[in-house]
Amino acid sequence: MKNNRKPNLLKRRFRLARPNKILLTDVSYIKYSTNKTEYFSCIKDAVTGRIVNHVTSSANDLSLAEATIACLDSTENTLFHSDQGTLYFNDAFQNKLKEQGYEQSMSRRGNCWDNSSQESYFGHMKDECDFSKCSTPEDVKKRVDEYVYYYNYERPQWTRNKMTPVDYEKYLYSMSDGEYSKYMEIEQEKYDKMMEKAGIKALKR
Repeated sequence: MKNNRKPNLLKRRFRLARPNKILLTDVSYIKYSTNKTEYFSCIKDAVTGRIVNHVTSSANDLSLAEATIACLDSTENTLFHSDQGTLYFNDAFQNKLKEQGYEQSMSRRGNCWDNSSQESYFGHMKDECDFSKCSTPEDVKKRVDEYVYYYNYERPQWTRNKMTPVDYEKYLYSMSDGEYSKYMEIEQEKYDKMMEKAGIKALKR
């Protein structure tokens, strides 16, 4: 784990890039039926908020992590960020990302804020999804599939001009280079203020 631990290259700069240049991932559990558990792994575009891929499984193992990244195309200059979950230390997982041109980044140990954008998605899903009526893994998958579609295509987000993730992605791609530079200046100002507040809170603690 010491050899495979990656630095926190993202540093909470969730919005300071072009779409599809910062990908976040994590695994969460879903309780359903009579205390059964299904695991949900997904990839989120940090800039647009779009869920790029999602997988459910009854086992939180390497197969789940590999299935999550199976959809990714080869690329360059794209950051792939996760927490320090054991799955993300695996040699096979890391080699696959490296082969496809992704640069791997990890949150600092025990710091959920370093991947807070991904964590917030899980929070929304669990608040807005009722899994109590699911009785099989297939039921859970169907419910998750429905919610991901709703989240990407129908659910407006206040911090993204009240647009859905898919519409916000189209909006960003429609910008000229000059327009995008101005957009990035605004996002940089927001980031600087956020980090300043975080520093003040850390000093108080």
